[in-house]
Amino acid sequence: MKKFFVLFCVSVLAALTVKAEFTVGDLKYMDEGYNTVRCIGFANENSTATSVYIPGYIVYNGKTYQVECVGNYAFRHNQYLKSVRIGYGVQALLSQVFYDTPNLKEVYLPSSLNALHSECFGMPYSSKYFTTVAWAIQEYPGDGVNNNKGVDPLAFKNALGNTTLYLSTYNARNKSFLKSSWITSNFYNVLQDGSKAYDFADSSWGVTYIVSEPKTGNVQSSTSDYTGKVTIVGLQPGKTVVLLQNNVQDDFNHQYGSTILRYTVADVADYAFNANSLVTKVDVTNVATCIERIGKSAFDGCINLVSALVGATTIDERAFYNTGITLTSMNEGTVTVGKDAFGSCTKLKNMNIPSTVTELNQDYFWTLPSMISYNVETENAKYSSDTNGILYDGDKLNLYHCPPKAVSSTSLLSNLPSSLIRIEKHSFHQFGGAGVIIPYGTQVLGDSAFYGSSLKYVKVPSTVRIEGARQFSECKQLIEMNMAMLEPYRQTLGNFITFPFPSGFHARVATPALEDYQNTIPWMQMDEGMLTDGGYDVVWNFGGNNGLTVGTILDFKTKKAHIVRVNEDYRNRHTETLVKGDIVIPDTLSYWNQTFRVKEICDMAFMGATGLTGITIPNSVTYIGSLAFYNCTGLTEIRTQITNPSSVPLGDNVFYGVPKNTCKLYVPAGTLQLYRNAAQWKDFLNIEEEGGLKGDVNGDGKVNVTDVTTLINMILGVIPKDMSRGDINGDGKINVSDVTALVNIILG
Repeated sequence: MKKFFVLFCVSVLAALTVKAEFTVGDLKYMDEGYNTVRCIGFANENSTATSVYIPGYIVYNGKTYQVECVGNYAFRHNQYLKSVRIGYGVQALLSQVFYDTPNLKEVYLPSSLNALHSECFGMPYSSKYFTTVAWAIQEYPGDGVNNNKGVDPLAFKNALGNTTLYLSTYNARNKSFLKSSWITSNFYNVLQDGSKAYDFADSSWGVTYIVSEPKTGNVQSSTSDYTGKVTIVGLQPGKTVVLLQNNVQDDFNHQYGSTILRYTVADVADYAFNANSLVTKVDVTNVATCIERIGKSAFDGCINLVSALVGATTIDERAFYNTGITLTSMNEGTVTVGKDAFGSCTKLKNMNIPSTVTELNQDYFWTLPSMISYNVETENAKYSSDTNGILYDGDKLNLYHCPPKAVSSTSLLSNLPSSLIRIEKHSFHQFGGAGVIIPYGTQVLGDSAFYGSSLKYVKVPSTVRIEGARQFSECKQLIEMNMAMLEPYRQTLGNFITFPFPSGFHARVATPALEDYQNTIPWMQMDEGMLTDGGYDVVWNFGGNNGLTVGTILDFKTKKAHIVRVNEDYRNRHTETLVKGDIVIPDTLSYWNQTFRVKEICDMAFMGATGLTGITIPNSVTYIGSLAFYNCTGLTEIRTQITNPSSVPLGDNVFYGVPKNTCKLYVPAGTLQLYRNAAQWKDFLNIEEEGGLKGDVNGDGKVNVTDVTTLINMILGVIPKDMSRGDINGDGKINVSDVTALVNIILG
């Protein structure tokens, strides 16, 4: 009886220690404790299924279990299986799981799988039956299983031959795997392909994922719980659009295991779609979409990719290099755009840059020959754009890139910001406009700034310093350069311009520095007539309310300033100018803490300025050149501060075309008679002293009876009438009533 009781107790204990088994879907599981199970095979031992999906998580009786492993012999000797896919969460395949399954051709393994035990895919004889092994593993666990981690050297015993092993697109994470002896001794070929080596796919968005950060806590998440992160690694078969979104769920696992796995999308893997000719578009699910990163060379070489709407905090180097995109927009939240991120996109025309971008690598912009415009959101403090579509820093101090197609081939780019300090290297590379005026105050012209452009005309102010070389190399259509730099021998010009010079080339240089140019390379290599004076800076606003600028030459040697030309059309330096309103020329100009005295109004300086209504000439002027005010038909007043007009030489026909019968000439007090006697000045019929005495008709500084005599002679026609002095009562006439008014002034 006692013996029977003992046997009974042993039987009961044995029964109590038998692990529970249950079925979910088509598969049978064994409870391992701690919310984990192992898959032990098909629920139907006679199943003829040709494929099997073993999920990483299941739900049974409302409880979530992780399918930690697939047990020994689970599918051994199966004659029907052709395809096996293991879901994320499974960590090990034990011994002989798929041993002797002769029709099995492909197997897909998750990144969570760390152990392949002996002969888990083995064959009893050499059959070489596998064609595809795709493993999304992120770090090779080593040769030989140790503590349920590693690959047994006999895992694929007798099963491998012309087999390709597909790995994820993470180059760095595959390095240890690619060097392993298990790969080099067993596989015919090893490829990195995210369209095969992945943890799960999302049919809604057409892409595949691997889990980069595993979920924590309960995997049976609520609809708003997206703990854990995934990485986009490939394109689903038959898809052409890559849709980026913030969150995804593993519907494949849910379909087979009744468990919803939800993740946050972290990034697009390095090289994920590299050279993938199927991709035609990258898009986001909404304007708020912004993942962490688009990896290095993620879309590099996708030649059929034509549109990219991107939401990523970081767009890594060469992410969209050499693609066929014509338009790219970045979502708010984008911060960094790496080196060559859009390099060599030869069809790219427009780039929209949000307010959040703070790092925009510009080294590759010169490789975008079809660019038309940049559009930077006005709230961006680091970068900006203008109406021409040119890209600058936020304060418009640095010009980063002028799109080659920013202006038409016949247009002159003359409205660059006056705040400009630097023109960066390659910034006008292959520029397609006819000409560029670099604003006065610009200090640096970067290396190869205009390399290969089609411009015909350029103005460079005296403030510019040449940095590097090749600024105008391969500008084979360049006809005229206007160089105001005053000390060319101090510039490091190198291969500054293509030599030999383009046919018909002409360089106008700063007049005070002509001799220096004639003795400096490359200018000294020019034939006679190719190098002449006439270069100037576009500089100062000399008064008026219309923002006028006037061309000057600043001579650093003598500290003199020469007024050369007003604004002009680039095609002909003598054409009608755009001057309107009044201009006040000061007697001194300041630049870089140095003072320059205005000494000369050069030949044709204001020639053809029909909109000029008034001009003030300072006493510092010592010469006024020929035709300086030629055909300034709109002039109504000239104010000269020159105290001795006979000491200031005038060129030929200085005031030709000025309406001298109506234009008033205001002269310094006490100089009226000097101007009435001076050549060309005396041609003005209305000369009036600034601050002169009313009634001083003869201009001697006194009002007495001699002025009455002079006035009577004007009335009688003995001497010419001077309305500014003879019209005493201000009625616009000179007659007897003015005599009465003059007598009353004398009598007090």
